[in-house]
Amino acid sequence: MDIEVEEKKTTELKRKCGRYLTHLIAETSPYLSLENVVTDGEQVFATCRREQYRYGESGTYSISEVTRVMALQGALAAALKNPAIRKHYYLASKGNFSWSNTSNLLPHSDEFLLISRAVDEISRSGTVNVEVELMTCHGQLYTRLKCRYYVLDEDNFFKAYGKLQSHRTNIKNPYQDPRRLENIAPLKDQSGFEATLGEYKEYEVTGHFDTRPLIPISILGSNLIGLLEEYEDLQGIQAKDLKFWCTRTCEISEKPTLTCRRTNKTDFDLAVLDKERKPFLKAKLSLQSN
Repeated sequence: MDIEVEEKKTTELKRKCGRYLTHLIAETSPYLSLENVVTDGEQVFATCRREQYRYGESGTYSISEVTRVMALQGALAAALKNPAIRKHYYLASKGNFSWSNTSNLLPHSDEFLLISRAVDEISRSGTVNVEVELMTCHGQLYTRLKCRYYVLDEDNFFKAYGKLQSHRTNIKNPYQDPRRLENIAPLKDQSGFEATLGEYKEYEVTGHFDTRPLIPISILGSNLIGLLEEYEDLQGIQAKDLKFWCTRTCEISEKPTLTCRRTNKTDFDLAVLDKERKPFLKAKLSLQSN
């Protein structure tokens, strides 16, 4: 009987507190900015606050910061689903973000609620699909994400990417201003713009990851969105849909080329290219009509 009571207490505690999940993913503070993490055993809940500059965007929350916090929240749901209770690396490989129409939302929200759940088991090939919702402080849906992650334990991650201890920083939030666009120029076919990603120091990607500093997709995304500001007719950028595909991580020593092509008034093809101009990150972005 005592064992049954103790098991019940443990289960109830697990339902109330989900902070332990943050120790089962590889991201750490300040990249990991989620607060008040709880779980009911099926879903994970957390809160977050707006931190990053919005630049030329009109939305309450910048596109790249939305992708960061929602990808983190999805990783927590994947960790909850993982039967191996130890640290894993959850690497987003493809996803689809969709934003609510801003005309239907109450204005201004500094704090947000995140809800996530894994929709399937981790497959034999090491992938898992997750759904995430981002709600405003008014209780309105702001963004929805469906994302697939590659799941790697530490040994396999280090085999694939090596191990290099990151330098911690006393800077409160190096992700507040993540843009490093250089050499912005029109594409040769005049269909858009390209630029080079500027240099990042290890401390500027603190928390992603402490064991192997890499440039997050959200930073690449912020710089890609920055290219949209080169279009003079775009005022107050607000996303509608964003689909992305990523085949590998990005080293901090890399200086990849970023491209943005406009396919019609509100649709854009985005890409991050290696030194041979082969894409390892592609995205399709649709904007809301002003």
